[in-house]
Amino acid sequence: MDFVMVEPRKSKFTAYHFDGSEKSAKVASEKWECIIGKNENFENKYVITFGDGQKCFPNCYIVVEQNRPVVYTQEEFNGKYQIVYDLRDRIGAFYSID
Repeated sequence: MDFVMVEPRKSKFTAYHFDGSEKSAKVASEKWECIIGKNENFENKYVITFGDGQKCFPNCYIVVEQNRPVVYTQEEFNGKYQIVYDLRDRIGAFYSID
């Protein structure tokens, strides 16, 4: 019998960083149904409001979960998700030589 190393199946999500700029707000409005408004606390920054009432402020992350956008603060996002830039970051440990 041959033995192989396997990696557990993981969910993959796409995340968008909202920087509060007009360009970032327009990109979000092209992807999802949302309302763009000015951020009262900062000049030249915007806020996105989704149909379900979620507000996305500058430096928040939008994660597509079950085909709908979910907003996370930077702290919440960093606590829940690990950003994978390269496939080697995810499976590098399985390339070790015996």
